[in-house]
Amino acid sequence: MNAPHVSCQLDISAFADLETPAMVYDERRLQGSLAAAVRPAREAGCRILYSLKACSLISVLDRIADAVDGFACSSVFEARVARSICQPRQTIHFTSPGLRDSDFDELSAACDYLSFNSLPQWQRVQRKENLRLKCGMRLNPQISFVNDARYDPCQPNSKLGVTPHELSRALAAGELNGVSGLHVHNNCDAVNLSQLLATVTHIERTAGDLLAASRWINLGGGYLFDQATDVQPFLKAVEILKCRNVPDVFVEPGAAIVDNAGCLVATVLDLFDSEGKTIAVLDTTVNHMPEVFEFQYEPDVLDHLDDGKYCYVLAGSTCLAGDIFGEYAFARPVKVGSTIVFAGCGAYSTVKAHMFNGINLPAVYMLSVDGDLKLEQTFSYEDYAHRNGIRLHHDL
Repeated sequence: MNAPHVSCQLDISAFADLETPAMVYDERRLQGSLAAAVRPAREAGCRILYSLKACSLISVLDRIADAVDGFACSSVFEARVARSICQPRQTIHFTSPGLRDSDFDELSAACDYLSFNSLPQWQRVQRKENLRLKCGMRLNPQISFVNDARYDPCQPNSKLGVTPHELSRALAAGELNGVSGLHVHNNCDAVNLSQLLATVTHIERTAGDLLAASRWINLGGGYLFDQATDVQPFLKAVEILKCRNVPDVFVEPGAAIVDNAGCLVATVLDLFDSEGKTIAVLDTTVNHMPEVFEFQYEPDVLDHLDDGKYCYVLAGSTCLAGDIFGEYAFARPVKVGSTIVFAGCGAYSTVKAHMFNGINLPAVYMLSVDGDLKLEQTFSYEDYAHRNGIRLHHDL
């Protein structure tokens, strides 16, 4: 998935003296993206959840928590984090294709809503006594908008959710007694909210019986509200559901809130020619932004110009041959010691970053609305050693 290189509004000089690699979250941008997601949700009478899978840094969560109605999680660890910051008015929603029986008691204590991914998953839990959770089923509406099957929840033979036909059969057979809602998530990084309206219209047409039996529906994430130019389809989608007597509608953006707020800051370590192209080796790696390697995503770089005179292949510092961010061009030449800033990478970076080759993780900073950089978290050899079971010997 190749993203176009675009110019960014951030000032690279703000990061010139930063010890790198560093992940910087811009509080002003975070507030802007959060407002862009909350505003239409409030207008529609919809409740907004933050999805922890996009970024679970406590420094980021602390700045999100007051504005949302709860959190969406898919593991025991995420549920623990959500519960630690959850306010009495907020709710925690859980869904996962992999639900361990041994985890259920803890999840039941931590969460308020649990959407089951399959009928057998629900049947195993249905028999438990004192089930206090509001239970739902993940519906696979079988309508796709994602070209890359790796991102498409509705790909053929999907592991995510139950088809309308199967859920309708189960409802008619009385197998969903105790289920009060639905969870739907069938898009990824979409700015076209008409696709959400198309999904809701499709569900209304193909699974009206399931809507009639539901007291709540979670429309999931996958939509970039901060980049959407028209929110009217979203408002219409929620209106349709409420008109079908589904009183509680949830939406759970993740990347929409944090992606545009994050920057990965690196320093050029080496420059050399390789068969006519100049390689610029950085002190970071695609392993700090794994979706670059996983999905051939090319992140935006500050000061990149499509017609820039000076062209470089920006490469990471591991021994992995494919540790390459892409080709970028600038108006002025890059030198050893130059600062390179990858913008718009606040989602799925820190949660996926790892220490392959022993390369340290980026330190985490918060850039305040006043322009002050605050160090929030650092990593060290001790973290690497602990991960690998290495015993540390300290001098007495």
